[in-house]
Amino acid sequence: MTRTSQVSLLILTIFLVGLMAVLRAQTPPPSKVPTPLNAAAVLPLPEELRSAATIVERGVNGQYKVVRKGGNGIVCSAGKTTDGNFHASCAHELIFAAQMRRAALEGEFGKAGKPTDAKTLTAALTDEIKAGKVKLPDHPTTEFRMSGPASGYNAAANTVSSEIKKWQMIHIPFATGASLSLPEKATPGMPWVMGSGMWNAHVMVEH
Repeated sequence: MTRTSQVSLLILTIFLVGLMAVLRAQTPPPSKVPTPLNAAAVLPLPEELRSAATIVERGVNGQYKVVRKGGNGIVCSAGKTTDGNFHASCAHELIFAAQMRRAALEGEFGKAGKPTDAKTLTAALTDEIKAGKVKLPDHPTTEFRMSGPASGYNAAANTVSSEIKKWQMIHIPFATGASLSLPEKATPGMPWVMGSGMWNAHVMVEH
C-alpha cells in the first residue's frame, strides 16, 4: 500500500468514526417507560402527581423492577389480572412494600407447606410490623386504583373508557370503623372502612 493510499484510508476512517458519533448523538435514548402497560401505570393518579411517581413492572417470577424512578413517594404498576382484566394501582411506597412482603410471605409459606390463607398471612405480616421489620406510614396515605375489562384500555392513546372502574383507598393502619365514625360495610354513595383494625385498614372511596 502506497503512502497516498494509507493517508486516504486514515482520512476515511476518521470520517466514519465522526459520522458514527453524530448518528449516536442523534439517536433518542431508550424510553424509560418501554411498554404500554407501564405507561398506563400512572393513570389512576391525578394529573399533577403522575410525572413524579415511580413506575414498577412485574416480572414472570412475581418480582418487581423499577422502570422509572420517581420522587414523590408513590409507586405505580399496571398489568392484567388472572382473568385477563386490566388493572392499575398507585400507592405510598411503604404500603407498596408491605403489600410485596405479604406476597413474599405467601410464597415462603407455600414452599414450607404452611397455611397461606388471608388470616394467617395477615397475622404473620402484623408480627413483622410490630417487630419493626416492616415499616408503615405514620400518617394517612392514599392508594389510587382502576380495574376493568381489557377492552376498556386504549394502549394507542393510553386512556381508559367508562368500562374501567376507578376508586381510592385512604390507608390508616389499624384504624377501625368506630375510630373513624364510618361504617364497616359497603354503603352506596358513602365511604366505608375495609380491613378494620388490621395493618391494611383503609377507607374505601368508591364512585
